[in-house]
Amino acid sequence: MRPLFKKRAVITASALLAVVAVLVFGSVFVRSAVVRGQVSEDRTVGVPTLADQVEASITLSSRSLASTTFQTNNTKVTASCASHNCFGTARVFSPSPLNVVCPAVLGGTCTYYIDLESQVEVSTSECGLFKFLVDGIAPNPGPTDSKGFFVWLNNDPQSGVITPYEARSYAVVATVKNNTSANQAHLIEVDIGCQATSGSSCAASIDFATLQIGVYRP
Repeated sequence: MRPLFKKRAVITASALLAVVAVLVFGSVFVRSAVVRGQVSEDRTVGVPTLADQVEASITLSSRSLASTTFQTNNTKVTASCASHNCFGTARVFSPSPLNVVCPAVLGGTCTYYIDLESQVEVSTSECGLFKFLVDGIAPNPGPTDSKGFFVWLNNDPQSGVITPYEARSYAVVATVKNNTSANQAHLIEVDIGCQATSGSSCAASIDFATLQIGVYRP
């Protein structure tokens, strides 16, 4: 009977070790998930939070192109600010905001595709931003952060030193609704921006830039 007892004791000890390992691993995994969540919430502008990722992927199908509007700029536009963690923004195009009609009845909807191609720079080790607004708010579904910001460069020690200008592009999608009238004009604004994340000031500039706004139905 003793050998059988020893075998059962070994099996019981192994089972206990397995349970302890699962508990320890599970504890580490849960702690890691919590830490990731804390970092995501304590973020700089233009970075998705956990809340932004609740519906991470959206498909908008059966859209037909109704019209396209273009804007271009070949004049240097600079945004700046002069305090730590400050934001500076400046409108890139003129006129801005731009009125773009949604060719639908009252209560009808359109989908706007807003594509920016540009040549930009930002001061050394600071944060370079684009800001997209549709009717004064962040485009939905975007994607951008809740204020319409997108980070195109963040804390690069070589920014503005080795290569003064860099080619950068970004596009967003916005669904709009004609709440006031049929064929309502909606306001489209695109800004260049910076955030002084490492120093006491920042400056970001955009030179050559092209904006394409495609209006799709519905």
